[in-house]
Order: sequence, then C-alpha cells, then structure tokens
Amino acid sequence: MQMMKVFALMTVLTVLLVVAGDYLGGPSMALVMLVFAVVMNVGAYWFSDRAVLRMYRAKVIGPDDAPELYTMVDRLRSEANLPM
Repeated sequence: MQMMKVFALMTVLTVLLVVAGDYLGGPSMALVMLVFAVVMNVGAYWFSDRAVLRMYRAKVIGPDDAPELYTMVDRLRSEANLPM
C-alpha cells in the first residue's frame, strides 16, 4: 500500500509539472518539465533517506557512546529480526 501511495504522489507531481510546462511554453517546455520531473522523482526516491539523516545530523553510535540506547535498539532490532 505504501508503494502505491509513493507511486501516486510521484505521478501526480509529474503530471502537474508537465501540464504547467505545456501551459507556459508549449510542447517543448512540457518535455523539459517531464525530464525535470523524472530526475527529481528518481533523486527523491533514492536519496531522501540520506537527506533526512543529514538534516538531523544523525550519526552512528556504538556500545561505548551510549550503552543504554545501544542495548535498547539492539533488543528491538533482534525482536524484529532486523540487521544492525
């Protein structure tokens, strides 16, 4: 379901940009906006996680940095069968 929402949002954004490009500059501008939308959507899909982590200045911690937090996250990770 989540992938459907992402796909729908990206499709709506692409259509809006192409329609705006067609309205403002005709078919050639619509093509430029289509290329722009595709590049923007691909970038958002592949790099959004890294962008959010950079925005919040997230960093990797080890057991020596914050032992209680590390233990809690490790326990939650093992219960969910996720890699650390």
